[in-house]
Amino acid sequence: ELVVSQEFFVELNLPYSIKFGEILQLEVIIFNFIQNGKALNVDLTVDSIAFDANSNKIKQFEFLKLVDVSVSCKTAIIPEDTQKQAVKVDHRTGVRRKFYIRALINKKMKITVDVSAQDGTKNHRDIVVRSIIVENEGVAYFSPLIKEFKLNSDKYNDSISFPFNAQGVNNQSIEFTAVVTGDMM
Repeated sequence: ELVVSQEFFVELNLPYSIKFGEILQLEVIIFNFIQNGKALNVDLTVDSIAFDANSNKIKQFEFLKLVDVSVSCKTAIIPEDTQKQAVKVDHRTGVRRKFYIRALINKKMKITVDVSAQDGTKNHRDIVVRSIIVENEGVAYFSPLIKEFKLNSDKYNDSISFPFNAQGVNNQSIEFTAVVTGDMM
């Protein structure tokens, strides 16, 4: 019989998806079940930077702080890319920390959380990377456009203009799909 347990770890409380521009409350929970029975001083880091296929840095979300929690719920942007906190976690307990973030990209967003602690000479660490889908806000707008192409020559090119007014719409929320069908006789 084998009993497996993780003594020091972190969990994230995240929804499956959010809307672009929505403020997300990121809840980080740190657990300490280390057998020595002591409290741990934990370093908690939440990072908003990811890298694309070309190794370019991309800031995926911004950190916010609540300035006024009355009816208007005013927020202010925290300019740093990373948030760090020192947290004390007692033995056999978990500690919650909340961060408020807003997506800056309109696709799958990665959230990286790193927790580390030292217990005498032994180091404890857990890194969690979770993805969350960032969806377009608003509703879809469909604009069917029918165009007939007469392929009378070997070389043919033409352009199509879509009758869409994007005024007041976030550029990251615009998505176009083109479907081409036809018969060759």
